[in-house]
Amino acid sequence: MCVCKTKMKFSLHFYVDYCPKCTIFVVHFKVLGNNIRIHFEVHGEGERSDASHGLKASDFSLFFFNEAMNIYLQLPKHLSEWLRHEYGDEQGVVRLPNGCAEHDVMEMLMEKWPDDVPVETMGEGKTAIHIPEFKARKPEYYNYLTPYGKKMLTHVIYVRFRIQLWNDLHSLEKFHLPITDAIYDWMERHGIEPVEKSWESIRQMYFRQRKQYKPKKK
Repeated sequence: MCVCKTKMKFSLHFYVDYCPKCTIFVVHFKVLGNNIRIHFEVHGEGERSDASHGLKASDFSLFFFNEAMNIYLQLPKHLSEWLRHEYGDEQGVVRLPNGCAEHDVMEMLMEKWPDDVPVETMGEGKTAIHIPEFKARKPEYYNYLTPYGKKMLTHVIYVRFRIQLWNDLHSLEKFHLPITDAIYDWMERHGIEPVEKSWESIRQMYFRQRKQYKPKKK
């Protein structure tokens, strides 16, 4: 089903990236000097015709670049789950609200997509973040975040995670609650799967903060 609500008329020059073993193929368009891509996700059995080199699928969904444009970050599991719990839509795509630090960083750092950079798609371990509609940087034109830009955005997400973790947990210590249970409870309330690896990462993060903020003995 097409999710694009914008009707456009233009002549097209395009090529297709497709792997017969995968469920996704990408159509690349060049329109008015800008890269526009359509992602197809095959839900049925895909076939490739050797005669016509056409693509067939019993069922597929259409992802249109101008309507659902995303960037992708490689985040730790617990950080991705927390972010998607905070701002994720029904498909798990993060939609940042106006005024948050991550939104402002993206507005400052988004660039035009370079011609020599290949299309980026969703993959294992990646977190999809929708590109907001900025007044000065329309996502139809500014839809690329450099590797350094991704590092900066990831850092902002990480810092806000640490702040929320500290604000929520440190006040509980005066009640002498078991920190193990407190962390697992915090994870559950923030959409983080209660697995030991994530728990240990959060525990270490919290203890580093507690050590840093603990008053030094004179």
